[in-house]
Amino acid sequence: MPAWTCILLVVMLVAAQIAIVWRISRSRRRALEDFRAQKEFADNLIQSSREMIISVNLERQITLFNKAAERAFGYSREEVLGRNIRMLYDSDKDAARVQREIKERGAFTGEVLNRRKDGSVFPSFLVASPLRDAMGHAIGTMGISLDISDQKHAEQERERLVRAKDEFIAIASHDLKSPLGSIAGYAQLLEKLAPVGSVMNEENFGFIQRIRALSGVMQKIVEDFLDFNALQDGRLKLSLTPSDLNAIAAEVVENFAARACHKRIALSFQACEGLPPANADPARIEQVIENLVGNAIKFCAEGCRVRVRTRPDSDGVVLEVEDNGPGLRDEDMLKVFSRYARLSNKPTGGEKSSGLGLAICKELVDLHGGQIGVRNNPDGGATFWFCVPAVDPGQRRLA
Repeated sequence: MPAWTCILLVVMLVAAQIAIVWRISRSRRRALEDFRAQKEFADNLIQSSREMIISVNLERQITLFNKAAERAFGYSREEVLGRNIRMLYDSDKDAARVQREIKERGAFTGEVLNRRKDGSVFPSFLVASPLRDAMGHAIGTMGISLDISDQKHAEQERERLVRAKDEFIAIASHDLKSPLGSIAGYAQLLEKLAPVGSVMNEENFGFIQRIRALSGVMQKIVEDFLDFNALQDGRLKLSLTPSDLNAIAAEVVENFAARACHKRIALSFQACEGLPPANADPARIEQVIENLVGNAIKFCAEGCRVRVRTRPDSDGVVLEVEDNGPGLRDEDMLKVFSRYARLSNKPTGGEKSSGLGLAICKELVDLHGGQIGVRNNPDGGATFWFCVPAVDPGQRRLA
């Protein structure tokens, strides 16, 4: 074979190999570009996701922390990468539960409590499963979670509304049933005994007075229910102003004088001279005093005494309602300011109540930044008291 033929064959073979290498290189380059494009697309999806996406390696160290996770937890990506995932849970119990279920069941789906950088806690719904390589070997875990704080709040609000509805139905069917029945009975008597055109006599006027009294009882029960729910919702706002606690208490005592006299209870008021003005909402403080004085009269028997007095205190101004009635048992002390608390003592005159009065008192005093309490007296009976802040000395000018 001529030399030039051999050279031509060699050149052709080299050219063919170069072409093959070029095609392989081009194919690999295209594959690498496709891979990079797909990776960039996946990264963009992860970073733009509204859900928190976090991955860890087999040592539970964080390897991926997307922007949604940064917003939810308050940490930057740089602050968490390489750190243990435990830092994002509120407790070791939740962290261990997630890890255990992934190991035993191959995945985790459920609610967990997470802790933010500022220490606050929030609930999330987490779906987590193992990460595997091309050979199927586990290389870590990836989790996708969603902050469900709003949903939890909505659920709690729905539950509260359901309870409020049930409580109102209970009140309507129990506490309002009796006075409504009595009002209907008195109305029927008036219809029978005092027809149109007849003269009002003392007996008929007595029926009207009873109807008015029973209407007041029902109105108070409904008002207590509405006030308590407004307090629970945060809808009830105070109008704080320099307030004369002596004047408010004196008016309440005067308003309850006839009721006390009817039960032959000695009601008195001892005002503290020079008492600094309270930083309070006068209408709401009057409501508290009315509840405390009304309760004392309600649970005291004939011949008892009820004393209302005021005094200054290092924390503000104090009002006390002391009686020599039955006092409170130890078990009643623990629940006396709870809603719908049923105490051992019963009203001595068959009075009705909503079971919310003292709970409302506590909520109102708390709203003022004050304190409320009760103690049994050494000689019998009990003393209910509350303390609210006084007006700063530089602002002590009563409106």
